[in-house]
Amino acid sequence: AEGTGPIERLTTSDFAQFATTLTSDGSTFILFSPNAVSGIGSFAAVDLSIASLDARDQPPKPLLQSPAQKLAAEISPDSRWLAYQSDESGRREVFVRAFPDVEGGARGQISSEGGTRPAWSRTGDELFYLDGNDQLTVVRFAASGTTFVAGKPAKILNAKYVAGTTTRGYDLRSYDVSKDGQRFLMLKETAGASTSTALPTMTVVVNWIEELKSRLPAK
Repeated sequence: AEGTGPIERLTTSDFAQFATTLTSDGSTFILFSPNAVSGIGSFAAVDLSIASLDARDQPPKPLLQSPAQKLAAEISPDSRWLAYQSDESGRREVFVRAFPDVEGGARGQISSEGGTRPAWSRTGDELFYLDGNDQLTVVRFAASGTTFVAGKPAKILNAKYVAGTTTRGYDLRSYDVSKDGQRFLMLKETAGASTSTALPTMTVVVNWIEELKSRLPAK
């Protein structure tokens, strides 16, 4: 995203929409949005919808609709499974369903003591999420055909990092996993930070080699 092209809106809605995941071929994405019937609020239902980049003049199609809040959907690297969080059990937990047949295929609860903000490993055998205390947790799984078998959750980190939310207060994943599944990029709050303290900045310099050549004499 280099900012040279025009901004193009992909969907239209009277409610805020949050896209969280793409299929592996980049043709389809999933978003969550407040249910049009329940309205907006901390207890309002939130549904998952699916949209194609090739049908930008059409509204997203409903994927999962229910009175529960369904957030942070993530499609597996092979685009055969969908992980998401839902409070349908009375507590936020992580679930996995077959994809794209989310209603007729296999489904199951992955977390056992609370879970939010799932993320798939690129190696295709682990699913990460934040537990009920916002601590990073992993579940190993075996998927074959229409079967998805998950192991027991195991905590990776005993420290809490920034979990992540949208500007509307919905849970949104703020960490990511390296390609080999061995490292994690996470946000850490600074203890005792003052709101009046200047925030750190980052400067990105492009084409610096050409600038270096122009400043140094040729040899």
